[in-house]
Amino acid sequence: MARPGGVLILLTPTGFMGGQYFCSLRQYLAEEAPPLCIDVVTDRKGVFDGVQQETVVTTCRRAGPRAAAVMRALHVQGDIIDVEPIGCFPLPADAQAPWRLPRRGTQAQIADAMTGMSCRLADWGYRVRSGPTDGSDRTRDSGAGTAGAVPMLWPEAISATGLHWPLAKRGRSAWYQPPARKSCW
Repeated sequence: MARPGGVLILLTPTGFMGGQYFCSLRQYLAEEAPPLCIDVVTDRKGVFDGVQQETVVTTCRRAGPRAAAVMRALHVQGDIIDVEPIGCFPLPADAQAPWRLPRRGTQAQIADAMTGMSCRLADWGYRVRSGPTDGSDRTRDSGAGTAGAVPMLWPEAISATGLHWPLAKRGRSAWYQPPARKSCW
């Protein structure tokens, strides 16, 4: 990868900071190339083809000292990049644990408070599920009142003023009809 003292730069989706899929990479970085700086690219378009998601640029030093990482938000407007300093944040002692880091300066206090929390959503009675739901798949669209249909909550429907449902961009449905379950017997 890089010689001791060399610099590594990773371009990843923000899921890298907390997703289970990336826990081995987070552990490797903590042990072999601790992050120096983590920049969140806030523009959701144009980084990964066909995907709208925030991106993280992580700068690491191979065999460097483990220290708090500098966090910044990069607001891209065409050719202009506005760099928002967020602060310095220590990474968790458990190298595989999610990195509870702010993505904006306004989230810094929340991220600090979260680092001491031991509860998870399941502890509060929530069950999180995700699966292969393609928002552009028109074969599973259905209307309100169809047996088994569930509401689709798209990111644009949630704002600081609350939930605005049904709100879906053109081409997205407000309802989803899951495929019929197949019997195992």
